[in-house]
Amino acid sequence: MKKLFTLLALFFLALFSIAARASQWSKVRKAYLKAHPVCEVCGSKKKLQVHHIIPYAEDKSLELEPSNLITLCSRCHLIFGHFGNYKTYNPFVREDAEWFRKRMKNAKIIDGDLET
Repeated sequence: MKKLFTLLALFFLALFSIAARASQWSKVRKAYLKAHPVCEVCGSKKKLQVHHIIPYAEDKSLELEPSNLITLCSRCHLIFGHFGNYKTYNPFVREDAEWFRKRMKNAKIIDGDLET
């Protein structure tokens, strides 16, 4: 019974946290995508997501900070942002994205501008 109450408490805490940040996050996310409209890794313009470099759960003060955000497509979000596992994160995702993008340009897979 204690385990059930603990799970319910965690559920409602998570629900409250999401609700408390949703209105501001929506505006920040929309503005960030407008300013950064392509995946920073592969250049895709499809299925874009705004990734928190340092997750909200790790540091709530960085939640709306543009320097803590990066635009990634859904595939690159999982691979570069979370090393293939959403339970972890990559604090060097921006540097890794830049490194990968340069290698793709050098290999002529993408040109000087990011492509879709």
